[in-house]
Amino acid sequence: MDPPFDHDFVGQFFQTYKLKEEIVLVFSTITVDLACHACAPYLSFFEFVKLEDGWNLKIYDIAAYKAGSWGKPPDLRIKVIGEEKYAVVMEYGDMAQGWTVTITSIHARVGDSFKEIFNLLTGQGYPEGNGWTGLISIIPTTMGFHDIEVRREGVPGPENLMFLDSANDFKADVADYDGKVRASDTFKFDGQRYRRESPISSYR
Repeated sequence: MDPPFDHDFVGQFFQTYKLKEEIVLVFSTITVDLACHACAPYLSFFEFVKLEDGWNLKIYDIAAYKAGSWGKPPDLRIKVIGEEKYAVVMEYGDMAQGWTVTITSIHARVGDSFKEIFNLLTGQGYPEGNGWTGLISIIPTTMGFHDIEVRREGVPGPENLMFLDSANDFKADVADYDGKVRASDTFKFDGQRYRRESPISSYR
């Protein structure tokens, strides 16, 4: 990344854990006037913990990773992903000739650095408007990183829970061998990233 730099404030996110409150400030940085489709800014994170007399900077990650396009960061959310752990959830959408795909990516601090710990196709659509969508939920566990559950619904009905060939690289992650998209999956953290556990299918 070459100077001069363009710094933007992305947002502030409050997190409540069992024993404390925190706030995460997010900033983006990119070279000035760099705004092509593939030009993604770097994201930086500053984590503050609430004390009796104010807020104290706990940890920060400068230029943790790149995300976005046209020089702008993607829409993102901060979620509690474990005991005193937070994650950055981002959704990417793409459209070509009426076909749509949605991909959800999750980054979190693992060890001393941020890394992608989850990446999944969470929606497909036909030009006619049919398709399917996936809803991600965080399922609390007693220790470590929480589980992730993905529940999928056909649009407009369950008969549309079929994989579309527009994104074959993701097929094994969401569909069975016959092309039927699974109604639900659970993912567990293996120390490096989330892996799918036993699939739950509504077509048994």
